[in-house]
Amino acid sequence: MSTGKGYLGAVSKSRPNLHVVKNALVTKFDLDGETVKEVKFERAGVTHRVKVTKDVVISAGAIDSPALLLRSGIGPSKHLKELGIPVKLDLPGVGRNLQDHVLVPVFLRMDEGQGEPMTDQAALDSIYQYLIYRAGPLAAHSTASLVGFINTNASSDGAYPDTENHHMFFQRAHHASLELFTKGLSIQDQYTEVLQEYLKDSHLLCVFVLLSHPAARGELRLKSTDPKVPPILTSNYLTESEDVATLMRGIRYIESLEQTKAFQDHLAEIARIPIKECDQIENYRSEEYWRCYAKYFTVTCYHQSGTVKMGPDYDNEACVSQRLKVHGLENLRVADASIMPAVVSANTNAATVMIGERAAHFIQEDYQGEAVGANGGLWVPHMHADEF
Repeated sequence: MSTGKGYLGAVSKSRPNLHVVKNALVTKFDLDGETVKEVKFERAGVTHRVKVTKDVVISAGAIDSPALLLRSGIGPSKHLKELGIPVKLDLPGVGRNLQDHVLVPVFLRMDEGQGEPMTDQAALDSIYQYLIYRAGPLAAHSTASLVGFINTNASSDGAYPDTENHHMFFQRAHHASLELFTKGLSIQDQYTEVLQEYLKDSHLLCVFVLLSHPAARGELRLKSTDPKVPPILTSNYLTESEDVATLMRGIRYIESLEQTKAFQDHLAEIARIPIKECDQIENYRSEEYWRCYAKYFTVTCYHQSGTVKMGPDYDNEACVSQRLKVHGLENLRVADASIMPAVVSANTNAATVMIGERAAHFIQEDYQGEAVGANGGLWVPHMHADEF
C-alpha cells in the first residue's frame, strides 16, 4: 500500500487547498534572513516560483533533502564556498551522519538434480492466478515474504537482534528475473552468469544478511550546483570493525542452517561463486574468505538516513529541532528519514510515515485556531483507500 493512495486518495478531490504538481523538480529556496520566502521548481523546462506565506516542509528523502538544503545555501560554509554557493546559513551537519542498512547476499543451491524446473505453462498459470485471484507466487512480497531478526552475538541482549535476514527464491530454470535482481544489487555480470549456471540443475535461495545497527557514518556532498547532477555519497561501508564482525557472524549463522534437517532435506549448500581474489585464500569459507567475499558483494539496502539529523542546537551535527524545524530558520521543516539521529533497526518505511504524521501534528499545533484542513482538523488516513 502506498502512502500516496493512503493519504491523498480519499481527499484529493475534496481539498480545495491541495495542489499536487507532478513531474516537477524543486531546485532551491530563496531566503530572507531567517525566513524562506520563495520555492523554485522546474517543470517541462520552465522555472516556476512559489511565494511562501507560512511553512515549507521538505520531504525529499535522505539524499535529496540535504542536497536541496545545500543548493539553497544551507549547510557547511566551507563546502558551499567550494561550489560558489552563497552561504545563507552555516549549518555544519547538513549531509553528515549518513547511515544505511548494508547487506551481504549469500546464495544457496537447493534440491540439486531433483528440483522441479519452472515451465512456461507454470509461469502462465502464475500470471493467471495473480490477475484473477491476486494469489500465487506473483502475489508474494518478494524478499519480505520471509524475514528473520537474528541476534548473532551471544554476549549481547537477545531482545535486540543485530542482523536481519530476507529471502528470495528462484525455481530451477533460466531466469530473466535473476538478472534484474542481481543488477539491483549491483552484482557483476560474471557472477550472475555463474548463478544462472547453477539454476540449470538446482533451485537457488538468496539470503540477505543485513546489518541492523550500523556503526559506520558517511556523508553526502554536492558534485555540482546543477540539481540534475546526483550528489556524491561516501557511505564508508565496512570501515568499522564492529560492522564487519556482525556481518561475519550473520554469514556464519546462514552456514549453520546447512546442518538443520530442513535444509538437509533439500540438499541445501552455499553456492560457491568464483572470485579471483578470494579464491587465492587457502581456506574456503574461512573468515578471511568471507571478508574478501563481502568486499565484492556488500550493497545498500536503500535505507539511507540521518543526513539532516534531529538534535539540540548545541550538537554540531544536528540540523533540525525536536519539532523538525531547521535550526536557525523560522518556517522550514524537514520530515523524512534524513532526520533520524540513528537509523531504526528494520525497514525505514513505517518510521518515516510516523515522522510525517508528527510533522503534520506539529504544524497543526503551531497554527492552532486557524483553519487547518477540512473542519479545522487533521485527516486520519485510511490505509486501504482504493481511490487515487
